[in-house]
Amino acid sequence: MSGGSDKSLEKGSAPPGPVPEGLIRVYSMRFCPFAQRTRLVLKAKGIRHEVVNINLKNKPEWFFKKNPAGLVPVLENSQGHLICESAITCEYLDEAYPEKKLLPADPYEKACQKMVFELFSKVPPLVGRFTRSKNKEDCSDLKEEFRQEFSKLEEVLTNKKTTFFGGNSLSMIDYLIWPWFERLEALELNECIDHTPKLKLWMAAMRKDPTVSALLTDVKTFQGFLNLYLQNSLEACDYGL
Repeated sequence: MSGGSDKSLEKGSAPPGPVPEGLIRVYSMRFCPFAQRTRLVLKAKGIRHEVVNINLKNKPEWFFKKNPAGLVPVLENSQGHLICESAITCEYLDEAYPEKKLLPADPYEKACQKMVFELFSKVPPLVGRFTRSKNKEDCSDLKEEFRQEFSKLEEVLTNKKTTFFGGNSLSMIDYLIWPWFERLEALELNECIDHTPKLKLWMAAMRKDPTVSALLTDVKTFQGFLNLYLQNSLEACDYGL
C-alpha cells in the first residue's frame, strides 16, 4: 500500500503503468473530502491498494482518459476497469470485496443509510460555498443553513438512539459523511454543532476509529492547503510535503 503522501502528478507527467494484479488503484488528492471517502473504505476493509495523487490545479492530460470530468476519486483495477463518483466507488468496493461488509445486507437498513446520505447531500455544496465566500465575517446566513442541516442529522441519531448512523457500530454511511465533519474545525465552523449534542458524540466516536484517525489531516495543514487552493496556487495539492 503506497502513495498516500506522494507528490501529485501534474501536466506533463507520464501516466502510471497498468495496475498490478491483486491491487486496486485510487486516483486521489490528499485534501479532497470526496476522495477521502474512498480511501476510508479501502482502509476500513483492508483492501490492498495504491494511491496516485493528482494535482487538481494542474491536471495531467492523461487523467481525462481516466475520468473525462477530471475529478477524483477514480478507481482502476488490474482489468483496466474505471469507476468514478465517490459514493459509487465506495459501494463498488463493498461489493467487489465482500469481506467485512460496510453496507447492511437488509434492504430496509440499506435504504435507511441511503436516506441519511440524501439528507446529508446539502452539506458538501454548503461547505463549497462557505470556503469560497470572500467575506468570512458575514457568513451568518450560511452558518444558519449549516445549523439547519445538522439539526436534521441530529434528529436521525436521536430517533435511532445509537452512536452511529447505521447502528451501534460504524458502517458505510458514517464513512461517507465523515470527511466534511472532520473539516469543521479547520473551517472554523465548530459553533454550528453547538446545538447538536448527539452529533458531537458521534464525531468524538468517529475520531477514535483506527481507520478515521489514520487518515486525519492536521487542522493547520488543511488550512495551509485551503489558503493556497483558494489562490489557485499550483502548489496547493502538495502543501506540507
